[in-house]
Amino acid sequence: MQLDFNLISFLVSLLSLILGGFAIWLSLFFKREADRVNEKTLEMLIDIRTDAKAISSFAIPELTKYGEAGRQLMLGFTQNAQGSIQMTDISPTESEEHQNAGDR
Repeated sequence: MQLDFNLISFLVSLLSLILGGFAIWLSLFFKREADRVNEKTLEMLIDIRTDAKAISSFAIPELTKYGEAGRQLMLGFTQNAQGSIQMTDISPTESEEHQNAGDR
């Protein structure tokens, strides 16, 4: 009976060492996979940042011009280079006056 417990104890400790080695290998495997995913993610973020800069460098001036044109058309205000707002004359042009006169 004593021999059986010694043999069982030896086998269980050997199994414990094997499982410990497998756990270490598994953790190293997942770390390598995580590092690969992290590297790919960084590459994608660099691409996204580059695209965002390109889009914003094109879109921001266009949106600013669109806003200025809308304010000038709807409200009669313009903004000069210093950022101050000035009232503009939005009286009808000569061609609009002739067109309106023809409608009467």
